[in-house]
Amino acid sequence: MKAKHFLAIALLGFTVLSCKNEESKSEESVQEVVSNRFKITLNATVKKDDDFQVYYKDVNDPSVPFSEDKSIYVAVKGSETPQDIVFELPEGAKPLTLRMDFGLKKDLGDITVNRFSVEYKGKRIDAAGPTFFDYFRPDDSFVKVDKATSKISPIVAKDGNYDPMMFSVESFDQQLAQLVK
Repeated sequence: MKAKHFLAIALLGFTVLSCKNEESKSEESVQEVVSNRFKITLNATVKKDDDFQVYYKDVNDPSVPFSEDKSIYVAVKGSETPQDIVFELPEGAKPLTLRMDFGLKKDLGDITVNRFSVEYKGKRIDAAGPTFFDYFRPDDSFVKVDKATSKISPIVAKDGNYDPMMFSVESFDQQLAQLVK
């Protein structure tokens, strides 16, 4: 009888100690994973479904045009509430200048920018609300901005063309160069 109690207590003790060791091992192995991919996050209120696009260049030369092969599309689901629109560039992409295109549909309506961030290898640049417009300048032919309300209003040009886009400003391009070093 004593042998059975001893065996039961020993087995219970072994089980408790084994589980405790497993927990500490799993806690030790948890590490923050730092991505090697460049990530752009735009938190915005977009009320209608559309596609947004980010172009990037790995040279900071205005004479080099943006190209489709260095761009990322993201489908945006219309919502009255703010949402994160995340663009992850391909492995190895190190952008030095950016262009953001805000939709393909002419009836998109206003976009309210809440936050913006770029992130690479654990380093980050953030902008909130109106400070987004310190990082990007509009193409006035297709975009009107209201900095006070953080609104982007896409415009259909007089000739019917529609391509609402904004370009990173030189000071932001310099920050990007430091980020991807």
